[in-house]
Amino acid sequence: MVSKLNEMDSIIEEVDASLISSDSLLGYHTLLMVVSDHGMTDGGNHGGATSQETDALALFIAKRKFQYFSETHNQEAFQVDIVPTLALLLGVPIPKNNVGVVLLDLFSSLNVTEKLRALELNSWQLMRLLHVRSPKSLCVASICSDKITIEGLEGVEDGEDIFRLCSMFRLAAEMHQLWKCQLLGSDKGSSSANLSNWKTVAEAYMLFLRSASSWLARGTTEKKMLFIYVGGLFMLFSLVIIIWVAFLLCKGSFKCFTWQAGSLEEIVAVGGVAVHAITLGSSSLVEEEQVTWYYLVTTICFIFIRHACQSVYLESSPQWKFTFSSSLISELLKTSNQITASEKPKKLKVQLIDGTISYGGIMKAQFLMLIVVVISGRVLRGWHRSGVNWAHLCDIAKWLEDSNSLALITVRLISLLLVTTVGCILVLEMRPRLFLQKLIAVNMAIASFLTMSYILWTHNSTAWLSGSMSILLAQLVYAILGGTSLLALLFSPWLALDYCKMGKDGHGSNDKFVSLTFKAREQACLNFIGRVFLSCWCLLQLLLQQPVNTGPVGLLMLQLLAIISFFNNARPAYSLWMKVLTLFWMGSAGHFGLGNTNTLATVDVAGAYIGLRSHSILLTGILAFIITYASPIMFMLGLLVLASMFHTSEAHAQEKWQNWLFHVVAVFCVVPLTLNAVMLTTFTGIMFLMQGHLFVWSVFAPK
Repeated sequence: MVSKLNEMDSIIEEVDASLISSDSLLGYHTLLMVVSDHGMTDGGNHGGATSQETDALALFIAKRKFQYFSETHNQEAFQVDIVPTLALLLGVPIPKNNVGVVLLDLFSSLNVTEKLRALELNSWQLMRLLHVRSPKSLCVASICSDKITIEGLEGVEDGEDIFRLCSMFRLAAEMHQLWKCQLLGSDKGSSSANLSNWKTVAEAYMLFLRSASSWLARGTTEKKMLFIYVGGLFMLFSLVIIIWVAFLLCKGSFKCFTWQAGSLEEIVAVGGVAVHAITLGSSSLVEEEQVTWYYLVTTICFIFIRHACQSVYLESSPQWKFTFSSSLISELLKTSNQITASEKPKKLKVQLIDGTISYGGIMKAQFLMLIVVVISGRVLRGWHRSGVNWAHLCDIAKWLEDSNSLALITVRLISLLLVTTVGCILVLEMRPRLFLQKLIAVNMAIASFLTMSYILWTHNSTAWLSGSMSILLAQLVYAILGGTSLLALLFSPWLALDYCKMGKDGHGSNDKFVSLTFKAREQACLNFIGRVFLSCWCLLQLLLQQPVNTGPVGLLMLQLLAIISFFNNARPAYSLWMKVLTLFWMGSAGHFGLGNTNTLATVDVAGAYIGLRSHSILLTGILAFIITYASPIMFMLGLLVLASMFHTSEAHAQEKWQNWLFHVVAVFCVVPLTLNAVMLTTFTGIMFLMQGHLFVWSVFAPK
């Protein structure tokens, strides 16, 4: 801290020596202003409400002596007073929303007439602002309409404060007018006496300016506390209702097995939500919120690894035996065969030995999927060093931007190839392969080719394509991906019906079998829609995102598929709300992995104009939303795939499918709503408590 202060002292000394201390005319007409936005304690803190932190420096250095500024007496002013002072010194109009008072002592180079004119301009500006704040005031309206007199307007809905301010302004204006008349109509001797009386007029103006500034400042910060308290109670009440509904839904989550998953995962999940809510009270952690999300995602992944290790140990133990009835085993295997969305990889074999289920290579697959999630998350964390404290450090994005163009174009093309290949595999791996699947895969390949053409053209400005052609390419990609998504949404029920025909066994069908077939059809429908939507969303992001963000898009897609595969093969199965919460956390972490922050400065406005020939508020707003919230929406689309892999136990097999579907959809909607409600309510309370914080507008309000 001392070295930094010495550095700034040397800079100010250098400026003073080169400008003000010189004998040139420029130095005589130069005013050096050194100001600070806040103070600081001896320990370096600058966000509190102590006098050391709220008092700021305003140092004025000039060759000319100020009237009654002295080295031994420090004058006090408000930071808002700098605005009108600088405006008049620079010869520009005072901003219309200014509530400050001009610092007259800095205008020593002006004569008394010009000084009074400066006070008059500042007074008229505040009076017009009073008219805006009090549009029903007749006395203010009369003054602003160049009718200085306010006689006969007493008692009209102006209020005591407004009427008093109008009287002050009228008195100052009349004294100023009288002073000018006396100055023009008097002889030389009396003129000198009038010049000495200008301070009386200045004091009248200053009395009005200080009173009006104080009243306007109070009006700016005054809030209707009744509305705030009622709104806060409504928010708190709605939060309690949402949490209660979420608890009722998650308490009855269907389980594939009769034993519960380890309680440590649930403790970490609930504790993580509480920790994140608490961190919102720190300005530093709001600026570096990505650190909290990375920590939560990494922690929950290592908890999953720990649980998988325990499962391997228990599986190898002779005491680990769970015997199922033959009907339950038959039901599980039959359901697994019918739900093509949750087909197990060929290497993962389920063996039935003496009524006991052994999962062979499933545990190895769990480890592999979690390793993919952790490694991809670490790469995403190093791709963009967002925030404030570490933004200056080198990261992968900065390296790609500073390196040769070949590295960046290679990363973009590899990401495009990866997303296209994975998307086609997701669509075509479902059996049987029907014409609709092949058509959708072809559409995605065409969209990928058009995206590659667009990437190559934007990379090489001398390409054969024209500007209008690039717009046409982007519009074709929009049309193909939108049409493909709509096609999957409309025709997936018929596709699912063909899947369910594979489950018939030639022995007829009873009521129970019909129910299971209907479930399998709906799950296959959700699975297919989720796969198509996810693939199209990732391809769209490769077109819209900044060039350095194409790599994170591919990594996020791999991370999402890896965690879905882990949950599908996890034994014992985790609670449904735990899966939704994990995907929500990963989507939030991915939001910062794409270079986003809690400020508007990182919103990619340029990408919102891709494919547009002219400005459109609606279309640019939609595209900006798609770009900014790419990661959270991507992981929410992953919930569709996750829903299709959700199994029910034999106890719930007889229940109506509508109740099961309602439960799954309700959990997938209520859990993210609950997490967002907790954050919103907590942060609103923090904002109210910290409304006097120095960083309320620079840190808390942007969040």
